Parts: sequence; C-alpha cells; structure tokens
Amino acid sequence: MNKIKKFKGLLRDRYTLKIIMIVILFILFFGGIAILSVYQTATQKMKSLSNTISENNLLDLKNIVESYLQYCDDISINLCLNDDAIALANTEHMSPIQVYRHNYSLIHQLNNIKNSSLLIDSVYLYYPAEGKVIYDAQYNAGDVTDLNTFSCDNLSSPEASYFLTRNYSFSRHITVQPKDTIKIVRPFPQDSIEAYVILNMSAKFLRDTLSRYSIREQEYFVYGQDNQVLLASNNDPDFILSLSKYLESGEPIDNNTVVGVLHSAETSLDFVSTIPTSVIVRENRTIFLSSLAFMIIMILAGFVVSILLTIQASKPLTNLFFKLNGSERTVSTIEEKSKSLGALYQSLNANNISLTEYIDANIPALQERFFICLFFNRFKNNENLLTAMKNARISFDYPKFVVCLFSLEFNGNSIHSGEYLSSFMSHALITDSLNQLCPHFVVQMELSRFVILFNCKESTKLSAFVTIFSQIIEEQKKTLNIDINAGISDFADSILSVPEAYSQACSCLDSHSVNSPNGVVSYSEISISPANGPIYPFHLEQELMAAIKTKPDSEILEVLQELESHFQENQEFSFTTVRYIYLSLLSNIKKILYEISNNSDEWEKIDDLQLLPITSVDTIPTCIHNLGQAALFINHFIQDKSKNKKNNTVHCILEYIEGHYNEPTLSTDDIAGSIYISNSHLYALLKEIGLTPIGYLNEIRCKKAAELLIETTKTAKDIASCCGFENTQIFYRQFKKYFNLSPTQYRQLHK
Repeated sequence: MNKIKKFKGLLRDRYTLKIIMIVILFILFFGGIAILSVYQTATQKMKSLSNTISENNLLDLKNIVESYLQYCDDISINLCLNDDAIALANTEHMSPIQVYRHNYSLIHQLNNIKNSSLLIDSVYLYYPAEGKVIYDAQYNAGDVTDLNTFSCDNLSSPEASYFLTRNYSFSRHITVQPKDTIKIVRPFPQDSIEAYVILNMSAKFLRDTLSRYSIREQEYFVYGQDNQVLLASNNDPDFILSLSKYLESGEPIDNNTVVGVLHSAETSLDFVSTIPTSVIVRENRTIFLSSLAFMIIMILAGFVVSILLTIQASKPLTNLFFKLNGSERTVSTIEEKSKSLGALYQSLNANNISLTEYIDANIPALQERFFICLFFNRFKNNENLLTAMKNARISFDYPKFVVCLFSLEFNGNSIHSGEYLSSFMSHALITDSLNQLCPHFVVQMELSRFVILFNCKESTKLSAFVTIFSQIIEEQKKTLNIDINAGISDFADSILSVPEAYSQACSCLDSHSVNSPNGVVSYSEISISPANGPIYPFHLEQELMAAIKTKPDSEILEVLQELESHFQENQEFSFTTVRYIYLSLLSNIKKILYEISNNSDEWEKIDDLQLLPITSVDTIPTCIHNLGQAALFINHFIQDKSKNKKNNTVHCILEYIEGHYNEPTLSTDDIAGSIYISNSHLYALLKEIGLTPIGYLNEIRCKKAAELLIETTKTAKDIASCCGFENTQIFYRQFKKYFNLSPTQYRQLHK
C-alpha cells in the first residue's frame, strides 16, 4: 500500500510527469526505428538468398528433392495443405511423414535465414512415393497429346517430375522454410489451370500488355527469363490462344475462336527445366505494414498520454482525490507538494492575493467538497496508536488546508488524559463516523488535547458528526468523571493551514471555553487569511531532507542552523506554530527511515527521542538539537547501509571471478553483467580495494596453476588450459609476473 501511495505521489509531480513523457516518446521513437531496422535486415537477407538460388539451375533443386527420395523409409513430402490433400494423407496410398532437415547445400543456406520463407513460383513437383499413386485414380493428369488420358501410372520410376497439368491437385508451389520442411501450396485461388502457353517475349513486356487490357494478376501466372516466358491462366483456353496470337503477331483478340493449347506438355516441360533465373522471391510485406502500423499507433498513443499527463500536472488544485462515502464528489488540496506550495505562497504574497481569492478563482466547486485530517501528537504508551502512526506515516504532509475544526481539551493529569484519549478514539461510533467522512487519516496525539480538522461545506454531514461527537463527550464525561472543554470553530469564509488552524483552535479554547448542555460551543465569526501570516522556509526543509540522504554531517548542521536563525529572527511565528513545524519536520525525518528500513527496532530508536514542548523562544535551540540528533542518526544509518551494500557487491564480484577463472573467454563484460552493473562501476568498486578485474583474474589463475604444478604432474600446456589461459605463452608471462619464477622453476623449487 505504501508503494502505491508513493507511486501516486510521483505521478502528482509535474516534473516527474515530464520525465515520464520524454521517456515514453524516446521509447516509441527508437522502438519504431528498431522495428524498421529488423524488417530491413530480414528483407536484405531474403534478397541475398534469392540471388544465391537464382544463380543455380532449377535442376539443382530437382536433384535435391530427388535425393530425399532415397530416404523414402524416413521422409516424405508433406501434402496436407488443402482438403483434398488432407483426405489423401489419411488414405492407405500415402503416409505423410515430416521431411527432416539434411545438410544439403541449398537447405544449409536456408538454415542461415531465420523466420523467413521463400515462395518458388516456377517449379511444379509431382512425387509418387515409392512408385505408389499418391492421389486417387479419378484425378488423372493427361499425357503429352491428350491431357484427359495421361495418368500417374504412366510414370515408370519413383522420381520427381516437373510438369504442368490441368488438374489443380498436382500443381503446387514449393515453399521452402528453414529448419522445417518442403511444403506444397496452391498457385491460384481458383481450382484449376485451364491453359498455358510459351511466348517469345520478356515477362515485363507481357505484364505491361496484360495490364493495359485490365487483366488482373490473379487471373494469370507468368514466369520465365528475358526472351521467353510461360503464361498460364485459369481462364478458358480460347482466351489464352487469342491473347497469345495477338501478342506474337499483332492480330486482334478473337474470343470466339477455340483452338486449344498451342504447345504440348513436353515442350513446356523442356522449357521449365532450363530456366536458370526464374525463381521469384516474393517479399512478404505483411511484417513491414504491421510494424509500421504498430509504430504509428504507439506514437499517437504516446502523444495522447503525454498530453493528458501534462494537462493533469498543470492543474494546481486537482492532484489529490478521495472517494468519500460512495459519493462521486472529489476532494483536492491547493498543492500537495511542499515545493509547489511554497512557490504558490510566495507568488500570492508578492501580488497581494489571498489564498481564499485564489481558490475561489480556480475551483468554484471547492465549497461543495470536504477534507478531513486528524492530527495528534502520539501518545507513546498506547501500542495501537503507535502502530497506526507507523502504518499511516506517509499520509500526512505539511501543510493541509481546512475550513472547519473541532478542538477538545482535558483537565487533569497527563496520564489520565492520555488514557481518556485512547478510550475516546477507540469508540466505535466516532471511528465509524470518521471513516464515513474519510477512510484515510493520521493519528497524532498530544497528552491533553487533540484537534479534528475538516474542509467541509456539507452542513448535513457536519451536523451529524457534531451530534455524535457531542453525545460521546457527554457519555465519557459521566463515565470517567473528567471535566472536558470542547469547542467547534466554523471558519465559513476562510481557508487555514494546519498550524494556523491549530493555533486558532487553541485560542478559541483558551478564551471561549464555555460548557453548554451538549458539551459543544459554536464560533462562526472567525476569519483568518494565511496570506498575511509568516512565510515558512520550504527551501530549508527540502535542503535538510536532501542533506540527510546524501550529504555529510557538516552540511546537515548548517541547514539546521539556518532554520534556527529563521525562527529566532521571525517573531511572527507563534510558539504553537513553531512547535507544529518542529513535529512536522521530525515526522518527515522519520519517513526517510521508514522508507529505507522495515526493521521496527530501528524505528524505535527515533521514537525514543524526547519531544520537548516549546514554552518560549529560548527553547527553539533545544528543538533544533533534537532534530539534529534524528537527522544525524538517519544519515549515519543510510551511509552504513550503503557501505554494507557496496561490500556485498564487491564480495559477489570476487566470488564470481573465483568461480569462473577457468573460462578462457571470461571478460569484464561477463563479470559486470553477472551482477548487473556497468564496466566503469566494476572498475570503480575494485579500485577502492586496490584491485582491477583482469589483475585479480590473472592472480587467481596463477594461484590455481601453482597448486596444480605442485600437486600434479600435468604439463604446462594442460595446466594453462585448466586455469583458463588462452595459450602457453600467456600462461608463462603472467605466472612469471606474479611469482617472479617460471612454471618449471616453481615446480622444481617446491618439490
């Protein structure tokens, strides 16, 4: 829960939001560049592979496929990419076994290209496995003279044959995928090839001519070399015939002439077998388009999020929200961050603008919202309240703004009053009422007084709470026999900071304490403008908190001296206000410890510091002294914890080197990467103990080599290899540098 609150606090800081916005934009920008780079690299690899394959005759591919047939017991062509082929695979005529990868030249080349596939448009494969007919008899192919009578049985041997057929079932493109298999896919969206013809012209000229006649590419298929192409179409043969006659002789197209196929299947086969450059690699642009679309969407989303975050950060009064009693109303402070609030105060004072006027100008709806804050000085002997303080330690920041306030004072000794306060706060009715108004509040208790602060304009809820409050007071007065002076101050037209509200409540109690029948006295004629009050030195508080975390003792003491001088010189600070500021500073100092430690014993060391009340200006040095004790304690705690963490890191580095010294390829990158630090940080850490990564690595290797020289009879070459040295020369050089003896001399000396 504390981490969530801390995260929400960061999101309410406009500077943090700007940093987040810049980081998001950088990630989107460089992510898009990375995606395009990956696509460009894949495209270049596919083009390179295409050029490599195109240099070879397609018969090489035929030979590779035929070589697979020699292993018919183990492999087969997988024909399960359409309904007919799936049905075929389930019959007794064929058993489709996965084609395993073998180290043939072409397949070996394909293995170097990951996540890509090639569509070879110009090759058709018929594969009768072991002489079996791989398709039902009803699907006949036809021979060189009659396409309707040629059947698979006419093939005398189980070798791969390239041909074109009018039956779609035997016409597939071969798709080669790396580390996978050779698959067969359909060449056309329609069911059959009706006709084909070989033309003496370039493929480019043919495509340009067809496009002039508005013939879509889906209706034909062209492949070939510069001066000869083969045109196949799923249109009727008379269209192909008329078109070919027009292209070759310039005669007009006659769609009424039905002659048939011009060239025999044998001629077509001869042509296909001699095409050296007909492999067409179709670049798959789906990856590019999807990547580009993703990048555009993410950039737009990033701009939208950035704009929303900027707008959110720029609203000075809408950064803190609470859901109260299931209502849709929200509650907001002027600025919840001390730095922004201090700047706002100074700006308003410089322009003679009251805080009330500022709020009215910026949030007219503030009058309909309310905010509750309970603050007490902790009553130390009550464990439950101590636990509540620690659990809610980051919920209370200086200062809050209030418009309504309760104040309650007890007559009697402090111990008795403390017991009463504990009993009062544990009362079910008051707890439920507070939770209905605001589920999150901090309990800080004084020995004889507490104050409840509201920012409330809903009279019904305020009246209901006052009634419950009054009843409990009367009940407790009778039960415990304690005199109680209670007061309600209603600041209908003013906004107060907590110190001023607290001071005003105490003044009301001191000067207007009157016992009424219900134990409550109402005051409604009080109006205080904080713009006329003293300016709190926010910058000194920020400097103090920063110094505690990172600076030496001297700088912490300097900031405390400045703070003491500020309070001594500025007589406008009331004693009560200074005391509250002292408690607030001590609370913020404690938060630093709470954030870095989960050890309750360490918390108690700070809690044991005595909180001396301020009775005159002369006691301010005592408070500063107490603050200094707490600040120096936490500063030393942070330094010790940082030192222990650094020692643990160095230990991990040395341990990693000692465990991997025998790896010849071990580098500083490996050592730094093992504990997720940079090389420069690695060198800096080891430099503090007088070592370098490579120097310590060589030292460990030489020590291990010395042990092997004494305890074994291994040769210098074997020992060098066992200890991680790249070669014998390096081993000799490093060993002599460390022991001032050669390995041979060292062995002779110690034997």
